[in-house]
Amino acid sequence: MMQFSPCPHTIADLAIRQDANTVIDKKDGLAQFLAMPNTAQHTMAETMAPKAIGERLRLIREAFGLSKSEISDMLEIERSHWSRFEGGQRAIPYDKASRLVDRFGVSLDFIILGRISGMEYDTVEKLRRAGLAL
Repeated sequence: MMQFSPCPHTIADLAIRQDANTVIDKKDGLAQFLAMPNTAQHTMAETMAPKAIGERLRLIREAFGLSKSEISDMLEIERSHWSRFEGGQRAIPYDKASRLVDRFGVSLDFIILGRISGMEYDTVEKLRRAGLAL
């Protein structure tokens, strides 16, 4: 069994662990991931692929009319970092994703899984106009 330690991970790292349809079993103060059968793993793996997450990050940026430079400045990161997030070459860290959630009203479910449920209609409409296929 793989043990989970409380070290910082990117959202994508934890989402991938969740994609493996794992259950957290608490024993002796440590969380352990127990594998479960996964019938929809292929679909979830595609949805959570770095390229798919990067595409949703691009949609967020374009939906709110920002250039790569502007969103990089807003997140206080190097411009090359945002390009890697958007290109699916690097996972977006928690703190940067949470800034997108706070600033634009998107959800972590949207960023990682592509789910729009729970988001405001206006936000979804902006994403749709930027190219989100519903």
